[in-house]
Amino acid sequence: MGFLLNRKKKDKTIAIFDIGSGSVGGAIVRIPLNKKDKPYIIKSVRNNINYFSEKVDTNIFTKNMLKALNLSVSEIYNKKVGAPSEIVCVLASPWYILEMKTIKMNKESPFIFTEKIAEELINKELKKTQADHQQKSKYSKLEIIENHIMNVLLNGYKVESPLGMSTKSVEMNTITIFSHKSFLEKINNVILKTFHETPVSFSSFIIDSYFSVRDKYISSDSYLLLDIGGEITEVGIVYKG
Repeated sequence: MGFLLNRKKKDKTIAIFDIGSGSVGGAIVRIPLNKKDKPYIIKSVRNNINYFSEKVDTNIFTKNMLKALNLSVSEIYNKKVGAPSEIVCVLASPWYILEMKTIKMNKESPFIFTEKIAEELINKELKKTQADHQQKSKYSKLEIIENHIMNVLLNGYKVESPLGMSTKSVEMNTITIFSHKSFLEKINNVILKTFHETPVSFSSFIIDSYFSVRDKYISSDSYLLLDIGGEITEVGIVYKG
């Protein structure tokens, strides 16, 4: 049965659904095994969220968004360009909550900054932040879908590789993205009716935009990010990275 070892591995195929305030887009993306080659879109669709009212009703707005999502999922499936190995849902406003925090720790004597210390500080802050938002929320339990350390300062200086270094103070700037658990479950239910048992993950448009712009397009370390949607325009201010 040695001939099975000679089978060529295929490029990775994923589905991406862009869930905004005015429309829901979908795309099948091929990711080459060779990292030097760029990913490319095979097929894409977009459907408007039909909502016409001066006063936004959250329940009706969500229901109409799910209809647009269902239509986009069906159209992508009917393109018949291969089954995706995973599905990524990119949420734009108003479908998530963004929280920015500066986590600090100071000691009189120098200590070694380790991954364990970083995780303990972040987990403690995440629990507090989640509890604070949960008290304000009238809806279901909040779920963390993203958490990123944007930069680390030791003794007041930005450090690219801080682990293992000696310091008296630590300052970590973090961004956390939450969404309502029941809302995420509704999205999952719509997608998995068509793409059975395919893993679904979530991210936010503002963070994805930041990483894309930072790594590929902008040489400056301070700039604006604008997401102009059908109902909402979101502005992100990036200052010194």
